[in-house]
Amino acid sequence: MNVELFQLSAPDFRVTTNHTVAVLFGPRTLSEMDKADRVRACYQHACLLHVSNKFMTNASLRKRFSIDDKNYSMAS
Repeated sequence: MNVELFQLSAPDFRVTTNHTVAVLFGPRTLSEMDKADRVRACYQHACLLHVSNKFMTNASLRKRFSIDDKNYSMAS
């Protein structure tokens, strides 16, 4: 399953001394995410674009979060 493709919240990876836990979340809108969720989602979006030899832009972030063009400042 592709988190970015289905626009799910970014996974939360937690590393302990004995194991690593990946917490997967269901779909949430931008307004339903807290600041940590939004930061993880932006970082994941940037990383996935980087490995695809692309760049994150305001437009790509708006598309990722389904933000209308008229609300472009929400992605800044």
